[in-house]
Amino acid sequence: MIRVLTHPIRLVSLVVWYLGTLVRATVAVTREVVTPTYHSRPGVVRVPVRLTGPGQRALLAHLVTLTPGTVALDEEDGMLLVHALDVSDPQAIADEVHTLEDRIEGVTT
Repeated sequence: MIRVLTHPIRLVSLVVWYLGTLVRATVAVTREVVTPTYHSRPGVVRVPVRLTGPGQRALLAHLVTLTPGTVALDEEDGMLLVHALDVSDPQAIADEVHTLEDRIEGVTT
């Protein structure tokens, strides 16, 4: 009974958190586009994926790609290749992906 009640709450939590992430990413990309100088360092980051289900991994890749400034390029050998507009802090990108993984796992398991 408790499990049934927590999934909708976790789903709403994921949606609200992701909307916040979208707003922050949109502001960052917009700032980069409208400023006259170019500060970002685009590149690819390899992020280890902990999710095991193919549906979970597909959702992760889709949500990463929907986030402004990032694109999930491929998954190989348990690693998600993420192209980001700014890879000056690769660990921050990996941390965001891992947070998203945790939230997806909370909703789908």
